[in-house]
Amino acid sequence: LKLRAITSECCADNSRNAARHHLGIPRAIKSEHRARSPRNPHSATPILLFHVSSGRNAWHSTWIARYQKGTLQSSREEAEKFVSRRLKQGTAFRMLVTPGWHLQFDRKAYLVCEINTKTPFSRLRVASFAVPGITEKEALAMLSPRSELWRGAAPQHDSVIAQETKAAATAFTPWTERTTHPYQKRTPGRYKRESDTAGIHFVPVGASGQPEYDVSAFEAVLTAHPPVHN
Repeated sequence: LKLRAITSECCADNSRNAARHHLGIPRAIKSEHRARSPRNPHSATPILLFHVSSGRNAWHSTWIARYQKGTLQSSREEAEKFVSRRLKQGTAFRMLVTPGWHLQFDRKAYLVCEINTKTPFSRLRVASFAVPGITEKEALAMLSPRSELWRGAAPQHDSVIAQETKAAATAFTPWTERTTHPYQKRTPGRYKRESDTAGIHFVPVGASGQPEYDVSAFEAVLTAHPPVHN
């Protein structure tokens, strides 16, 4: 048991140092003070997030989702309430049901997701921002679209999102409780509101009636790096 614990600790140190190497961050000096750092992540929980965006009806062919305060919701119900308060003639709404993480530090928590892509986290080399021992500051640097943890260039805005939240991970739908049918409320994909219906009714984007959304890259990341819990 002691040997297994030592091996696990070494692996965690290697993961942290590899992550810091990508960012040019010096290798960690192991110390009792470091181990008790209040900025070390307590948990990295895979969750579902609901991002809502709006635009003029004429823009539907070149839709770009814009991230603004309040557009990232914890559930389908909350997303629909958000839209209902903003309904007006000539405005179209879309909703992205996407995988993401809830990162919990001692003092703050963050929601992490990627928008304006059909293959979320496919450019991510490794989820080093969720490795135990990575500080809050280091995690946010890694989540920058310009970080070397991402393959290829990405827009500086409206791509990788890291939003501070006061909600605990339990306020969100766990990734393991997602659904698969396109007309179920917890199925990852891109959806549009039908403008010719009363109330709020979202349907999948795509001629096939499917969400046309590939979460296999996110699943692969989770397989390689299981969730971290305190």
